[in-house]
Amino acid sequence: MRLFRRDYADVAGRLAELFAETTPELLGSLRAAHEAGDADALGRAAHKLKGSCQNVGASFMATLASALERGDATAGAVDELEAAYEPTRDALIAALGGAA
Repeated sequence: MRLFRRDYADVAGRLAELFAETTPELLGSLRAAHEAGDADALGRAAHKLKGSCQNVGASFMATLASALERGDATAGAVDELEAAYEPTRDALIAALGGAA
C-alpha cells in the first residue's frame, strides 16, 4: 500500500473514495439478488464487486465475491461481505488517503 500511495499519489486517494462510494450500491445489488434467488444477477453483482475490490487490494472481499460469482460460496458469504465493507473501507482510506 505504501508503494502504491507513493507511486500513484494522484490516484490512490481517489481509488479509495470510489470504493467507498460505489461498494454500498454493489452490496445492495448483491443482497437483492441473493434474496431473490437470482443466480445470474448475483453472479453479475459479485463480478463487479470482485473487480472493484481487486483494484484497491481488498483481497478478503475479492475472494468472497469471487466465490459468489462462481457459485461456490458459503451460505453466509453475503453477510460476510457486508460485515467486511466498513473496516475495509476505513483501512483503505487510512492507507491510501481520501475522505470517508
